[in-house]
Amino acid sequence: MRLKNLVKAAVLVFSAAAAPLPVKGLDLSFLGQAPLRFFNDVDLKLMSDASDQALDKAKDGEAVDWSNDTTGNSGTITPIRDFTRQGNECRRLEVVNRAAKATRGGASTQVDFCNVDGSWKILSVVR
Repeated sequence: MRLKNLVKAAVLVFSAAAAPLPVKGLDLSFLGQAPLRFFNDVDLKLMSDASDQALDKAKDGEAVDWSNDTTGNSGTITPIRDFTRQGNECRRLEVVNRAAKATRGGASTQVDFCNVDGSWKILSVVR
């Protein structure tokens, strides 16, 4: 579960495709002070659930917040616009994540998703 959520989170937060990562001994030092570095399994699950809710139910401009009172980590996922690509329903999300232990502010990026055969797939990271 952690690897699946970590890869999804990395794609949501960073503009590079995630390479296969080992489950044990995962070294996140390359993330520096990025919020994702400080996320635990519960944070990743909360963020993943919020992204699913934003894709499936939220209207454009309607923020879906998540937070973990135990870690102090949180985020906001906001659908920005809907569009069609090759006949598929697509949405652009703005993802902002914050980590209580990070020394810099929250990380923000925009990600395009398309619903292909009933499942949301990442089309591209915009910024």
